[in-house]
Amino acid sequence: MVVTPDGKYMISGAFDKSIKIFDLETRQLVHEFRAIHQSKKFFLIFSHEIIEEIKTLAVTPDGKHIVSGSYDRSIKILSLDTKEQVDYFRNAHEGILEWNPLFLIKK
Repeated sequence: MVVTPDGKYMISGAFDKSIKIFDLETRQLVHEFRAIHQSKKFFLIFSHEIIEEIKTLAVTPDGKHIVSGSYDRSIKILSLDTKEQVDYFRNAHEGILEWNPLFLIKK
C-alpha cells in the first residue's frame, strides 16, 4: 500500500491481482485495475500481459504515476490521471522495488 505525495489517494496491490485506488477524503474506491482469467493464466485488462500477484507498489514523487512490480518479474507504470498503462517492462526485477528519482519514464 502507498499514499500519493499530496495525500489524496491510497493505492493498494493484492494477491487477487488487483490494484485499487481509494480517495482518502471520501474513503471511496476511485478505480480498480483487475485481472481477468483466461486459459489458466491471469491478464490485467489494461495490459493483456501475463501477470502474477502484485508484489510491490510505488508512486512517483510528482504523484502522477503508479509503479507496480509483480511476481512474474514485470513492472508496469500506470497514469493516475488517465488510469491507463504508460509503460511495461518484462523480466525487470528480482526482488522488492524502490522508487528511484533518476528512473526515466518515457513521455
